[in-house]
Amino acid sequence: LKMMGELLVGMRVMKMYAWENAFRSLIAATRRLESKYVLSTNLRRAFNLAFYLGINTFSSFLCFITYKLNGGDLTTKNVFTVLALLGAVRVPMGFFFPVGIQSVSEVRVSMKRFRAIMLKDDVGAIDYVKNESALVHASLPPVTISNLTYSWGAQAIFRDFDFAAAHNTLTAVVGPVGSGKTTLLLTILGELRPDCGKIVVNGSTYYAAQEPWVLSLSVQDNILFGSPFNAAWYRSVVRACQLEEDIASFSHG
Repeated sequence: LKMMGELLVGMRVMKMYAWENAFRSLIAATRRLESKYVLSTNLRRAFNLAFYLGINTFSSFLCFITYKLNGGDLTTKNVFTVLALLGAVRVPMGFFFPVGIQSVSEVRVSMKRFRAIMLKDDVGAIDYVKNESALVHASLPPVTISNLTYSWGAQAIFRDFDFAAAHNTLTAVVGPVGSGKTTLLLTILGELRPDCGKIVVNGSTYYAAQEPWVLSLSVQDNILFGSPFNAAWYRSVVRACQLEEDIASFSHG
């Protein structure tokens, strides 16, 4: 379910790069593995149910056969006494014992995951500084990154990365899919915690996400976003966002 959810979210990228066959093979392999575990779990549950329903009859038969083969005399008193004892231990041995084994197995899995988390290496020293005072804007670069190291699992996204943005310039981060562009932006925003390094942000930060959030209102309401209407400023925003041709193509544009 997690993989299918991520696939549906990234459907646009998958179709853009024609990755259908690769993801089809990955999902098929995951489904085969999942079916294997589901089948194994259901077989164990069926065995537990059969064990609970048949333990009284099977144990009675086994006890009487063993007793008779060893020369015992099956009287009414002996038979009903054995049946009463076996009926008393049916629920503890036929129901609680398999459930206990299942619970122990689940506890072992949980402790294994907990142990893997607790034994992870300590995160290195992180120094994140955000200065919003107007006194530092002109004297310091807007964004400075020093010795940034960030890893996703065993894969290193950044290692000893240094970066400084200059004033009054446009900086573009270009790279293929999965190279770490979004990771860098989220690190600057303070949304991701790298392994180590120093990040200094001077001034206010505005972020336009890769997937925009659009209100179910008019284009003007989405641009104003609750702010009062200013005709000159509104036209400058439309021009800066290159929306003039799009708006002109509307039926009432």
